[in-house]
Amino acid sequence: MTDRFDAQAAAAAIRSYTDIKPDVALILGSGLGALADEATDAVAIPMSEVPGYPLPTVVGHAGRVVIGKLEG
Repeated sequence: MTDRFDAQAAAAAIRSYTDIKPDVALILGSGLGALADEATDAVAIPMSEVPGYPLPTVVGHAGRVVIGKLEG
């Protein structure tokens, strides 16, 4: 058995939620989730729905992948 991350499966799962094709990705750490809340035209995907994506272990973490637009 292997614990390799399958990026293709993860991308397919994310694409099943949205047609948005981001130009840039930001990985936000704990305490920075408010920035994700500022995204417009956003889709929030539970991390548990993205195969192989690690689930948060920090108490209070939103546990989501947010895809949307940030401007400014």
